Amino acid sequence: MLDKIWYQQGASLVSFLLKPVSAVFSRIADFRKKKQCQSKYKSKIPVVVVGNISVGGTGKTPVVRRLAENYLRQNKKLVIISRGYGAKSAEYPFEVNKDTLPSQCGDEPAMLYDSLDCKAPIVISPERVDSIKFIEKKYPDTDIIISDDGLQHYKLARDYEIVVIDALRMFGNSLCLPAGPLREPIERLKSVDSIIVIGECALKDKELLLSYNQNVTFTKIIATEFVNISSAKRVPIRDFDKKSVVAVVGIGNPNKFFASLEDCGLDIVDKKVFKDHHKFSKEDFSTIDDSQTVIMTYKDAIKCKSFSKENWWYLDIDLRLDAFTPFS
Repeated sequence: MLDKIWYQQGASLVSFLLKPVSAVFSRIADFRKKKQCQSKYKSKIPVVVVGNISVGGTGKTPVVRRLAENYLRQNKKLVIISRGYGAKSAEYPFEVNKDTLPSQCGDEPAMLYDSLDCKAPIVISPERVDSIKFIEKKYPDTDIIISDDGLQHYKLARDYEIVVIDALRMFGNSLCLPAGPLREPIERLKSVDSIIVIGECALKDKELLLSYNQNVTFTKIIATEFVNISSAKRVPIRDFDKKSVVAVVGIGNPNKFFASLEDCGLDIVDKKVFKDHHKFSKEDFSTIDDSQTVIMTYKDAIKCKSFSKENWWYLDIDLRLDAFTPFS
């Protein structure tokens, strides 16, 4: 409900009534930031933080993936750290391996590990400083550490900050939680090193961003191919042109995924929407006929491998950020 209010056109009575609560939230967040900064941990290994100032899906993980791929092409020794939202482990920090389930490490780490062909260690812990110390001990010759999210985790000193913004949603009503979607005021953009905007950005929004920070990169996510969840077979986008499909999604911004499928020429005959980080089971697909083609996101497909059927696919994507590598 709040999500719709945050991004609706025009003023909202609910947001207006929540403004005093937002003011309290902002003061608490500022106090927490100052307190964490007093005792932050600085690693000798350069740390790049990829995050956002708003809640919901903005495209952080595709940026982390592309950034990691760029570093790996340069033969950099790279480690990724993540909070591992929804992760359940007996102890932290822990390192993802080929046998780690998404339920153990979280959706995004599982997807990153798979998409990078296990070429970069991924370390999970709610306390990112603990992950850094783990890396310093086990991988002391690491060239770069990328933190997937963690912009507001100020206990961790960082050498480079990247904020990812969804061009379509931007900042909604520009208010802080709970009246709006912002974790921090928009002015936070002035202090970050780089802003990456994903999608078609309106001229007024471009001007707004550039008024806060001149280092803004405008890019877009490109659909590359469809991948079979069971067999890993890859087929070109054109092979699915005008194909009738059931779209299944459990991410923060499902409409972006539906738009991508329609841009690929698919005919979406049904949409199954689940909450972000949903733990999929066979029962979630009980109303879908076996003859129907199912399309998911990569992140959701990772969680359905063990019970996927032969006509279940995910849409793989790429991000146009070929030359983007801080510290290269």
